[in-house]
Amino acid sequence: DDYSSKLDSSIYNMNNLKLNQQSYYSSSVDNLNALDEYANYLVSSGVQPYSQYGYEIKAKSSLLRNNLNTQNNDINSLNSGNLADVKDSLRNNENLLNEMRSNINSLRYYINEINKIDPEAIADPIQLKFNPTYLPEINPETLEKYKTNGSSIDTLIKGETLLTFQVIFPKILLLIVMFISLLTSSFICLSYLESPAINRINTIKKMFVPSFLAVFISSFLIIIIPIICVIILGNYLFLLPFFKKILIVLLLIFISISIYVLIGMGLSYLIKKKSLTLIVSVFLLIFLLFFSGFILPIERMGRIPAKIALNFPGNIASDALNKSVFYDQPLSSLNSAILILGLILILILMVVLVIKYFRDKKID
Repeated sequence: DDYSSKLDSSIYNMNNLKLNQQSYYSSSVDNLNALDEYANYLVSSGVQPYSQYGYEIKAKSSLLRNNLNTQNNDINSLNSGNLADVKDSLRNNENLLNEMRSNINSLRYYINEINKIDPEAIADPIQLKFNPTYLPEINPETLEKYKTNGSSIDTLIKGETLLTFQVIFPKILLLIVMFISLLTSSFICLSYLESPAINRINTIKKMFVPSFLAVFISSFLIIIIPIICVIILGNYLFLLPFFKKILIVLLLIFISISIYVLIGMGLSYLIKKKSLTLIVSVFLLIFLLFFSGFILPIERMGRIPAKIALNFPGNIASDALNKSVFYDQPLSSLNSAILILGLILILILMVVLVIKYFRDKKID
């Protein structure tokens, strides 16, 4: 800035010098022209010694005119444009330095921001955070109890641990249904097939459906008791409105139990051997567990596995149960999910009946 100011002052002074010089040059030329006219008058008079004086005056005037032109040319040769170019160059350099300074400051800012980032966020940039939107309803008795004890009701409702269990409890409930139903039905059906009474039963006609229903109902009754206990636990301990939506909950649980009981019975009819059936049942449970969305969210699966997982009966029932419990959806809004579960149940029932038919026919 100091150099630029000095250059501005120099350019200004040079321009003033040129203006003053032009004014001086013009006035001097006018004076010399007037002097030449007077000298010409003396020469033209022809009177001596005035004529001689006229010649001497013209000679001196010519010499002065030459010197004046030389000085004027020297001053005009001073080029203020060169100094202006130097000034512009300095301005450009100053702008470049300011731009570099701004870029360096931006780089420092980015480096500081990068230093604040957690290394785990860089290694795994896509992080899923689950924020539950459901807050449970507290019955008046529980609310009065906490007010009497002087406790904060917000601690009960918004506790992180409680909310976490509330969100995953329906999924855990259906996983319990899957494990208990499949293993229990497989064990009961294998016990029926290996019992000594099977030969006497096969000698009786029209026992196909009664024997099938006996295994199915026995499995269902044994399974439903612990499942009801889990539902009661979720309603009172985790404050989920299962009883408020008891019809929808029981319908979804009934369909889910029936599907897994039929799968277990189908494996037992198909494989026949107890040890191999239990191994296949455990493998199937692990397979279903991985595709249940409990270990790995369905959104983070591949395209094809995600489509397969979305059509599993456990995930369909889980979505329907979440809509009913957390978002207070009526039964009419769950028609599509219940219809799909019903179709899956009918399809599995037909497959199991076909397997049992060929199994009984082979025994006969």
